[in-house]
Amino acid sequence: MELEGYELVNRAIQLALDVTREVNSHTLISKYFRVLGADEMIPSQFRQSGFVDYLAPGANWAAAVKALREDEFALDATRLTLVCGSAGFDGTQFKNLLAADYDIQLNKTSRNSVLLQN
Repeated sequence: MELEGYELVNRAIQLALDVTREVNSHTLISKYFRVLGADEMIPSQFRQSGFVDYLAPGANWAAAVKALREDEFALDATRLTLVCGSAGFDGTQFKNLLAADYDIQLNKTSRNSVLLQN
């Protein structure tokens, strides 16, 4: 169980990082959608370590672990806040579109975003 659980968590983190990287760097998609990083979700006064984000230039796991130990708040790498307001959707509209057209169920929305949970 310990080894399988470790592998499952590792794959969930990697998948979330891959999705974030692809959404935020895609030429067309990034015009309308964006996954928020730790620096956009957590005010700097609560990130005493100076951690910016898992995918920031120069970021590494040592910095992420330091942030988990030292910072008052941390961002779970397996949960992605996807901003959809730039595409003309509020969170509820986008949630309903994903459910109706793609059978993707989301249970957390805000005015301009949805929460994707791995």
